[in-house]
Parts: sequence; C-alpha cells; structure tokens
Amino acid sequence: MPPNAQAINGQARRSIGERPSLRQATLVLPSGERVKGNVTFGPPSPRDGVFEEQRSPLLGEYAVSPEKQQSSVQRSIQYVKRRGQDTLAFANSRTGRGVFKCSIAYLLGSMATFVPWIYHSLGKSGGKHVVATITVYYHPARSIGSACEALICSMAAWLYVAAVSFSSMGVSILFGKSLDLIVVGHVIVLIVFCGGGLGFVGWVKQRYSHAVVNISCSLAALALITVLTKEGAVQVAQFSVEKVNQELKMVLMGVAFSTITSLLLFPVSACKDLRADMIRMTDLFGDVLAVITRGFLTGSDEELQSQDYADAYANYKKIFASMSKNLKEAKREHYVLGSEKSGWSQLTPRSRTMLESLDETPEVRSIETNDPVEMDFRVLSDDDSNSLPPIRSPSDIFTRFIAQLGPSMVGED
Repeated sequence: MPPNAQAINGQARRSIGERPSLRQATLVLPSGERVKGNVTFGPPSPRDGVFEEQRSPLLGEYAVSPEKQQSSVQRSIQYVKRRGQDTLAFANSRTGRGVFKCSIAYLLGSMATFVPWIYHSLGKSGGKHVVATITVYYHPARSIGSACEALICSMAAWLYVAAVSFSSMGVSILFGKSLDLIVVGHVIVLIVFCGGGLGFVGWVKQRYSHAVVNISCSLAALALITVLTKEGAVQVAQFSVEKVNQELKMVLMGVAFSTITSLLLFPVSACKDLRADMIRMTDLFGDVLAVITRGFLTGSDEELQSQDYADAYANYKKIFASMSKNLKEAKREHYVLGSEKSGWSQLTPRSRTMLESLDETPEVRSIETNDPVEMDFRVLSDDDSNSLPPIRSPSDIFTRFIAQLGPSMVGED
C-alpha cells in the first residue's frame, strides 16, 4: 500500500473513532450554583449538566398556557362552569333575589287575568290586568317598612278615589234628576272633580316627591279617569258602586300579592340596612375629618383638593341619602312590631340630628388671597390682636392660634 494511502486511512480512523474535545464553559444557574459544560449548537444532553428549567423560555408569555393545551370539550366545560358560578352568585345576591321576588309577584298578579274563578270574582267589567300592574308598582323587592308604607299609601289612594267618585255621582244626580240641569252638573263635574281632583293628585305628587307616593298618585289618577270618563254612571246621572268595588278588590289583591311575597321570600329588614349604613357613614366621616385635620395642621389645602377627599365626600352624600330612607322605613317597622319605644325613640333625637347636621356641613374652600382676611378673634386685648400679622393663608391661622395660646411676655407698668 502506498504511503499516501496509509496516511489517509489513519486520518479517517481518527476522525471516526476519536471525537475532538470541545471548549468547556462555566454556567451560573439562578440558584447561584456554577456548572461547567461544553459549548455546542446542538440540543443539550443530560450529561452536559443542563437542567430542565434552563430550556424554558425566559418570558412566561411565550410559554404555552394550559388552556391552549386543553381540548375544545374541556374548554367548553370550564366555560359552562364559570357561567354557572356567576349565575349562582347573582341569584344569591340581593339584586337577584329581588328579581326572583318580582317575578313571583307578577305571576300571582297575572292569575287575575288567566284563572277563571279569580277573573269572575273581580266583576264583569274589564281591566283585570291592573292587578298585575299593581304588583309591578308596589314591587316586593323592598324592605318590610317600605311594604307597610306601600299598603298605607294604596289604601289612602283608594279612599280618595272613592270620595271623588261618589261625590261626582251625587252632584250629577242632583243637577240631572232633581234640578233638571244635567248640563250644569256635567260642567261642575268637569271643573271641580276632573280638574280639581286630578290637579290635587298632581300637587301631592310634586309636594312629597316620594317613590311610593308617586306610585299611589299614578294609581289614583288612572282610577279617577276610568270612573269619571269611561264608566258612564256620571254621564247618565246614576249611582254605581260596581267600578269602585272592583278598584278596591284589585288594589287589595295586588298589594296583598306583593306584600306576602316580600315577607315570605327573602325578607329585607330596613333596621339591618340602617345599621350597615351607619357603619359606613362613620368610617367615611372619620376619613373626611382626618383629611381636614391633616390639612389644618400642615397649613395647606392640598389634602382638601385631593381625589381621595372628593371621593370620600361623594360617597358620604350617597350613603346619607340611603341612610335617611332606611331611617324612615325602620321607624315603620318598629311601629308594626310594637317596639317603637325601644327602637325608634332612641334613634330619633340624636341620629336624625346628626344626619341633618352632617348634611349641612359646608364645603371647605381655600382662603389663600393676596389681601389680608379680616377675622373676628375674641382676645383679651385689642392692641395685642392688632400687633399680630394679617391672615393670608391657612398656615397664618395656625400661627395666630399658637400665639394666642401663649402667655403675654410684656411686663406690666
């Protein structure tokens, strides 16, 4: 064999049997441990000392999320579970329970239209759907005190409708049959009872501006319009109680359905809501006082102009309105339960005074100005007050206050 061929075969054997050594490098793991390994551009091997965590991407957003690795069926199941949990949470909330109570009350009110024996018990004339309308007006998603208030206002509205209706019928009969002046009777009914009666309802609605009173006024207006214009007894000078009795039955039935649903299904107590509002009111008022005190001590109004103070004051105004409403409803609950001496009598003298005084708290404004502010300080000596610097900023108020606290260092002559 020629010498050149032997050299070539020897180099081939060395290249096949022997692998040239690569340069080693030192790696520092996140734990602080140093590991030596060969530098290679191929996939790492376990003997190189490279751990599994080093092959994970540095940024987690590039990693494949478990949701993407799941199948479409598993994702659908998880979506249904999340929606079911959200639905269950809404159903257990106060809003969800209120919707459920309103649905039950409307279902009971609709029975006056679709159940034959209830339909016939309300009379021969139409308008039985008003029972369901009343359950919507006096909805059961209210507190016990508000439900009692709704019952009182609805009965007052019916009594007013009965008084105006019977009076208009009496005037029509007097002028139509006794005096034979039916036209004059119609004019009086139109001016006095239609105009005056409905005008008084509108005045009461604007005067009180209360949710339950507004609903009662609307109900009374609808009943008056039906009796005075649609029934026909006033026009022919006859006395009829059929429509008035039907209105009474429908009002009682609708309010009864709403009240029973409100008391039996998830009842809401205004006393508990009042306690919760008082706790939140105290916390917010403490935050407001802390900000005002901090601004006075630092002599700056930056705290009073901050967003936190504005949010706290806005939340305070909202809770005050809710607290005033719950205070009135809690009063009626105590009257119904017969515990007005132990409950409402203790809340009236101080709580209401505190609420009214807090509501009248003036807004704090900056007094920084270029001109001195003349303020009335009652001091022992007018000469000492004149020697003090004028007030141009909140810090000057605090300085003058400290100066007035200290004893006089001027000796007596």
